[in-house]
Formats: sequence, structure tokens, C-alpha cells
Amino acid sequence: MLSKSVLAVVTALGASIVEAHQYMVQPVPYNYNPDSFSNAPLSADGSDFPCRNAGDYSVVTENHMAIGESQELAFLGTAVHGGGSCQVSITPDRAPTKDTKWSVIKSIEGGCVANVDENLPGANSKTPNPYTFNFTIPSDVEPGKYTMAYTWINRIGNREMYMDCAPITVSGGSSSKRSETTEVAKRSLDNYPDMFIANINGCKTTEGVDIRYPCPGNDIEYLGEPANLAPEGDKACEGAATWGAAGYTCSAGSGSGSTPEEPPTEQPTSTVSVGVTVAVPEYTPEPTQPTEPSPVAPTSTTVEPAPTSAVPEPSSPSTSGGLTGPCTDEGTWNCIGGTSFQRCASGVWSEVQAMASGTECTEGQTKDFAVKAIGVKSRMLKEKRFHRRSHGHIHA
Repeated sequence: MLSKSVLAVVTALGASIVEAHQYMVQPVPYNYNPDSFSNAPLSADGSDFPCRNAGDYSVVTENHMAIGESQELAFLGTAVHGGGSCQVSITPDRAPTKDTKWSVIKSIEGGCVANVDENLPGANSKTPNPYTFNFTIPSDVEPGKYTMAYTWINRIGNREMYMDCAPITVSGGSSSKRSETTEVAKRSLDNYPDMFIANINGCKTTEGVDIRYPCPGNDIEYLGEPANLAPEGDKACEGAATWGAAGYTCSAGSGSGSTPEEPPTEQPTSTVSVGVTVAVPEYTPEPTQPTEPSPVAPTSTTVEPAPTSAVPEPSSPSTSGGLTGPCTDEGTWNCIGGTSFQRCASGVWSEVQAMASGTECTEGQTKDFAVKAIGVKSRMLKEKRFHRRSHGHIHA
């Protein structure tokens, strides 16, 4: 029998792990309350699928999204479980159920919700995750009201599935006579693959692996380390799914529907759909003489940290320039000296956090948290560029 002291430690540890879990804050989820919003994964038996809402789809904030414009996906929490793979899906159903058809508009294979080996420093669900991601509403989606969902299969730890849902209103597009009826929207979304569901329906993913989605769709990003990505042809999960297996096979007209290919040995010219069609020129090898790239703060919020075998202990954050107390511009980031950061979240400034080793932010207050890698060896940067080119990846 465990002693009282041991039980106290186990209880405290369990509480800190739960407190550190991730949850989506942008777009703003249904029924969002910063003081009580759940950060837990979906139940292992799938009883709270979808959305962990238990049927409560109260709209706190309506998220407006124009077709073709970049949208941000952001999180709070430090328990990122070594990253993993994520999907962004939509449905015209504003009160989704277990029978709802979800249409995948983007897949991120590896590096989601962070490109790290374990967890981020700290154990606080109110700490902003500096890794943010982008997606766009495709041009053939009908304007109207939808539910958007982010789903995440973690790489390290218990075999889990995370999911948050948000109300969105889609506007714009190239057609001058777009119908906003649900039936037309459903027909349009039939061209997209079904959401991949695992770890809550009897089919389990493999720990330590960034899964490849059986039906990723046409908009795919590869953001993790190549060594963590599942080999081509591997099953995304093992075991018989008792429900929710629609995303395991690709029907005709459901996007790419094929497993992404390994980097080719020859120099290809390919075309990749990322909302618009972009031609990728032939790959030309880098000069053998290494040259350090000019540091550029990326316009997107995708973070490419210096590769490490483990998450190092951060240096003590610089508190000079740190802000305290209430704030009004929700979601604003404050980069302090390039080495630490905080965010206006739930009406107050968060505690100052150190940047991950090998990364640097752009100093000052901004809505876009620009992060760049520093001290990265040229050879390793070339390898990452070749990996992305070989996979046909273009970051929109």
C-alpha cells in the first residue's frame, strides 16, 4: 500500500499534468470560458466525441473567416507530448454529433502542436504555446455558417486524441452566385476526405511516431523531424475500429487520398495545392561552401527551432520590459529582448516565459508572434530545405 506521502506526490503530479494540457484559443471555441474551459483529451471510450462539449454549443465568439485568407491556429498549455500530427476540419453542422461528416481542409504531419522532443517548460495550462499554425478556407467552400475542428494525435505519452471546435462564419470567394444553403455546402464538402479518428475507437496509434494520415487531402504540411515521421505505407493505427473509420480509406473525389511519397531520388518538378496552385521549380543543390543565411523573421507563425535531441532547460527570462496586470488587446504578444515573451490572455498579461533554446522572437508588442532560429548550422538548414522541397511542401 502506498504511503500517504507518496500518494500526495502522485496526486500533485497528476494535477500538474492535467493543468498543463493543451487547448485551442484561436479560433475561439464554443462555450469558451478562460476560467473553466476543459483542457483534457477526448475520453478513451469516445463518449465525448466530438468537441468535448457534451452537447453545449453556446457561441461566445463568432469567428469570421474570408475564403483564401490565412487563419491562425493557437493554443494555451505546455504539455505538447513531443508534438504529433494534426488536422483542421469543417462541417456545416453547428451542433455536431457522433454521426456528423467532417471534411478535412488541412493536415499537418509532425511538429504539431510543437516541434520538440518532450514538453515545453513549465506546467501551466494558461501559458501560451509559442508554436502557432495557419490554415485557409478553400475557394470551393460555400459561404455560410460552419463548425471548425482541430484534432491532434500526440506523439509521446498515452495514446490519446485531442479535439476542440469553434463556430465560424465563412465569407467571400470567387463565385458571384454562391448559395449559403446547408445542402449546397454539404455537396461541396463531399470533395474533401473524412477526419481521421483513433485512440478512442479501438484503433491505436504507435507511440513515438508522427503518423501519416491515410487521407490527408491536398493541403499538407510536414513540420516535424524526418526521423519521427512514420514510414510510407505504415498503418496509421493498429486494431479494429468499432466506429469512426471513414477517414481510413479514401473515396473518389475526396482530395489527394493517397499516402504522401518519400523524397524522390531525382530532381522533380511538381505542383502542390495550398489553396492556390504553385509550381515548385527544380531543386538545385546548395553550394558546398556553407553560408550562414540572413536571419529573417517569418511572416507565418510556423516555428522552426534549432534541432535538439531533448528540450533543454531554458535560461532565466529577462523580466525587463515585462508587463503585469490587466490588458485590453486580447491575444497580443510581448517579446522582451528577443529572449522571452508573454501574452495578453483572458484579460491579463501572462508570466514572462523564456524562449526555447536556439530561437529568438522579434522584440516588441505584436499580434503576429514572429520567431526565428538562431545558431543553426548551415548544413542542417540545407537538409530541412531539401526535406520540404522533396515532399512538395510550400508554406502558405
